Amino acid sequence: MYLFVSRDSGRHFSRPIKVNRGVPQAAQLQWIAAGKGRGEALIGWYGSTASPNPNSNKGRWRYRVAETFDYGHTFLRHRISKRPTHYGNICNLGVICGPDQDRTLLDFTTVAVNPRTGCGFTVFGGDPYNRKDPGAKPAAAYTSIQNGGPCLTRPNAGRHFR
Repeated sequence: MYLFVSRDSGRHFSRPIKVNRGVPQAAQLQWIAAGKGRGEALIGWYGSTASPNPNSNKGRWRYRVAETFDYGHTFLRHRISKRPTHYGNICNLGVICGPDQDRTLLDFTTVAVNPRTGCGFTVFGGDPYNRKDPGAKPAAAYTSIQNGGPCLTRPNAGRHFR
């Protein structure tokens, strides 16, 4: 997954900056929210290291976030869900998803920054039960609130965190 940064109100953009790291992974349904300071952003996405192809039925998806305080020079990365929140493929083609494509998670995913504290908040869809199992439960919404580490505030803007 890549981030493009502009320092001049969108007239020019940086080269692609890789956000996720490690083995190749599929990334789907990315969202971004800005912090109070310049260069701060919170990015959320579904990631699967089981297959770099989002259409693969081998996908084991977890929700992840990354914070940057310095225009994408460094990132604090967090895996929000330890266990998979979805098995199989994720279709992001909207109403044209085929019968073998999974649209269970839909677009009920977002990240936000608390305007008072600068701390992150995520909402993401999940169906952590492998649907091939008998009695699998339906998808549900999950939330996560940042309760530690640096938040996106003006005093943190420009700092390098690892």
